[in-house]
Amino acid sequence: MKSIKAHLQQRKAGGGLLGAELAELTKIATSKKVPQPDDELMAAVTNAVNSSSESSGAVQMRDILHKRLTAKNPHKVWLATVLADKVLKDCADVISPVRSDIFQDLADIAGKPLDRYQENFKDEQRAKMHAFDVLRNSGKQAQSILRHTCKIGRMVSLTPMPEKKSRSRTKKDKDEGSGSGPDSRSNSATNIRNDTAGASSDPDSGKGGKMTWAQVKDAVTTSLGVAGSHTTMVQDLVLNITSGKSAAPDFERQFLAELVEEVLSFRTAFQQLLASMSSFKHEDGGPLIKQSLEAVDEMNNVLELYQEQIVAPNKQEAAGAGSSTIGGAGPSSRPR
Repeated sequence: MKSIKAHLQQRKAGGGLLGAELAELTKIATSKKVPQPDDELMAAVTNAVNSSSESSGAVQMRDILHKRLTAKNPHKVWLATVLADKVLKDCADVISPVRSDIFQDLADIAGKPLDRYQENFKDEQRAKMHAFDVLRNSGKQAQSILRHTCKIGRMVSLTPMPEKKSRSRTKKDKDEGSGSGPDSRSNSATNIRNDTAGASSDPDSGKGGKMTWAQVKDAVTTSLGVAGSHTTMVQDLVLNITSGKSAAPDFERQFLAELVEEVLSFRTAFQQLLASMSSFKHEDGGPLIKQSLEAVDEMNNVLELYQEQIVAPNKQEAAGAGSSTIGGAGPSSRPR
């Protein structure tokens, strides 16, 4: 860390800091050697952006941030989300033409399923939640990009369709299978139930349009990531709302309610996937079943938290408002 700061001091002394390439400054500010977001390092980036011409500075910063926001190292990505937040705020005029592109990169991070079993899970989680915080506090454009990217209200099917299908499909079949209609959440859950219902105890079974073990394993792995990501986001949103930290309560409450619907669909899907895994009796099934049971417990816990902290207080407020209206009628409300 000292060597990085010394490097910047040397550039300042030589009068070359503002003329340094943004790529190098950004790389320094988001280096894995930097344990926490550093204001001085980020200021070096924003100063360089603001000293450049608006057109070249915006495009260059967008492309450089994209590389850092899509890096493989979760720690670098977390630092990059904080830097992106700083750039959006402190370089608003320069960066304005490419704001939507930066929002999209942040939305991709916010909507990315978490790998709860990887070594750098904490950094990945911090990157995800900071990206979400930036988007929810950046206005309707950012919020719209976030909802679209997270596919809120448009839950995709987690399992492949049976391989053997008739070549001709009716328009109704296409609409129901596309996952884009108003009932796509229930359709997706139905697909999971239908695909897993006839799973065979033969590990290599896949005949007759039924799922093979590889397909079930892939569905479970995908479900674990997406459900874990949604569960984490629900918990964070509940805590933000109840602690008064939410800067966009209306958007956040609506987003949270739709996210809870997704979690409910995942919980139903997991019940079917668990039954399917048990029927295969595959040697790899034990660890997946354990992880799935843990995921269901987490979903139950976060849904209970949502009921206690959001739903119940809302009902109490509504009941209180109703009783006040009924019991508070004064003389002026009486017929004369």
